[in-house]
Amino acid sequence: MIADWTKGQWIDCNAEFVDKTPIEYILTVPAVWSDKSKSDTLKCAVDAGFCSAGEVSLITEPEAAAVYTFTTLPEYSIKEGDIFLTCDAGGGTVDLITYRVLGTKPVLKVEEATLGTGGLCGSVYLNRRFEDFVTKKIGKYLDALPRVAYVEGMTEIHRAFNEEVKTDFGHGLEDEKEYTIEVPAGIPDNEEAGVRDGCLVIRQKDLEEVFDPVIDRIVMLIAEQIEAVAELPGKNKVSAILLVGGFGSSEYLRRKIEGNPIWEGTDVIQPVNAWSAVVRGALLRGLQGDIVSTRKIRNFYGIEYRQTWDPEIHEVGDFAHEAAKHKLWSEIEQRYFCAQRMNWYVKRGDEFSSSKVVNFPFYRAITDTKQLRFTEELITYTSSGDAPDFMDSQCSVLAGIEVDLTSFPLETWKTVQGPAGSYYKVNYALEMSFEAAISFKVVCKGTVVGEIVADYDKK
Repeated sequence: MIADWTKGQWIDCNAEFVDKTPIEYILTVPAVWSDKSKSDTLKCAVDAGFCSAGEVSLITEPEAAAVYTFTTLPEYSIKEGDIFLTCDAGGGTVDLITYRVLGTKPVLKVEEATLGTGGLCGSVYLNRRFEDFVTKKIGKYLDALPRVAYVEGMTEIHRAFNEEVKTDFGHGLEDEKEYTIEVPAGIPDNEEAGVRDGCLVIRQKDLEEVFDPVIDRIVMLIAEQIEAVAELPGKNKVSAILLVGGFGSSEYLRRKIEGNPIWEGTDVIQPVNAWSAVVRGALLRGLQGDIVSTRKIRNFYGIEYRQTWDPEIHEVGDFAHEAAKHKLWSEIEQRYFCAQRMNWYVKRGDEFSSSKVVNFPFYRAITDTKQLRFTEELITYTSSGDAPDFMDSQCSVLAGIEVDLTSFPLETWKTVQGPAGSYYKVNYALEMSFEAAISFKVVCKGTVVGEIVADYDKK
């Protein structure tokens, strides 16, 4: 549905102008999004006809915001070695990443200092709490209205909250400021319900009760990032908190974060265009290139494989009991293997640059060409703690990777004479690299066969 709508908008553009203009596409995504969500976003862009998969790139929203703020706003100066925390508070999600500055000239260069975190505590959750407040105050009157009047009334109440109250709250707190929102005709003035002169009167205390529980979750996320920085080797301290995004432009949110004693003395930066810092930064990213030298991986990624059975490994200690459940006999190779072993090639906390590639070497024992088409499944582990030694219910298939090696003649492969007859030993490798999303390639005999089709819908 999203791809169809986007395609419609694209078709409405000047086709001749677009066809003749070189365009690079950069999509921003929340840092906390899953790999599948990022892949779906790329797929929507391709399906909408914007470009091919190789012509579009992703950038995380905190990164884009940092590019904009520290590249274009001279009043916010940083130097090599500084550590700053980017808090991108949007509509649904709040994303946090802490960066260490590696250099500022000729362009800003940073590295991720800690694992990024985030949560579902954006401004939409303010709306839900505000709706609960309205229901508590005048819900019985709203329910008594005709359906059309109810819908129109709630629509106007939400509009006023989003455009007038939410954006202004935080200014003039010292004066105990009140806000009023017009209620539908037919709702009587009522002091207990807070209705006066046809308007719902909203006191500062009411709004604090709406805002504070959501902001408390953001404060907790910030505290976790600051604590993680303090635990890094050496003397490390967050020197600034960069507050961006639609919700990030809230004056009340800024005040609550700035006044927190946990990080007293830390600058809280809220750029003038906080609400649009992400999209502005994405455009600069396209002009300047990637500013993040290294990123920290948030999950474990690996492949399920068979390990040649070794009594000194698989029959010793606590590991022996679990290994015995997975002992498997190969008719082709006439030997035992330990099946469903996990090889976690990329671990949580590993550092990756955009140029770093992890190579997964594999082989398959085959007897005919049909076996040259097969599927490798990329496994991910997103739960807390260490990843398991064997595939289990906490592991999930991130992608089904279709491998087709039929273009290579059978003579390409090494012939092995085994106890049960001869077979071909097919060597190949899967390569993984990270930027804002994961990319895969298949390599065989030193040749990149092509991009691997990653089916994120595979179960």
